[in-house]
Amino acid sequence: MCLKSVVRIRFSLKHKMLPWDVIRIIQRFLRWRERSKMVSRQWLVDAKLERAKLGKWRSKKLLYSYVRYLHIGSMEAFCRERLRVRHAKLNIWTLKCTWEGAADHYMSKRCQACGRMTNASVLRIPICNKCRFNPKLKWTFMVKTYEARRFATRRQIRDLPYHVGKGGTHLRYWTDIVKVVPGLKDRLRIRMGI
Repeated sequence: MCLKSVVRIRFSLKHKMLPWDVIRIIQRFLRWRERSKMVSRQWLVDAKLERAKLGKWRSKKLLYSYVRYLHIGSMEAFCRERLRVRHAKLNIWTLKCTWEGAADHYMSKRCQACGRMTNASVLRIPICNKCRFNPKLKWTFMVKTYEARRFATRRQIRDLPYHVGKGGTHLRYWTDIVKVVPGLKDRLRIRMGI
């Protein structure tokens, strides 16, 4: 069921909104994934995201972005209950101990794909070694230059940004290679064969 069809009803050429009490009733029957989609700020406030039980890293990242940038709920409650952070940390922008600093520190030390602790920084994004070489993760999968040469020429690869891995190998994102090479389809079996 599409969320926009739930929230809006089409009368002739105009869109009319349902009353919020009807929307709240509809929200009760939706899964957390549908309730937490960004339809409007009021929709997220009514979804009662603070009470949601989050077990997946993707859900924690989504809720962090809502709390951080839309100011839905309190950052202190999010840090204590969701992230299990006990103390406020130094915020690098205000140079004061705040809960925003604690949440930023927590999120910057976790792999953005799986949520494990990591100190690796791939083009300023924390991505762990396992996710970097996992072909099932499309957006974090990286290939070595000699592997990329099977699909592209040196001229096509030359301008792509690279990360220097262990032993000085140059790693490039697979999605960047697919964009550069015309006619190359991004399929899982191709990534598994690399």
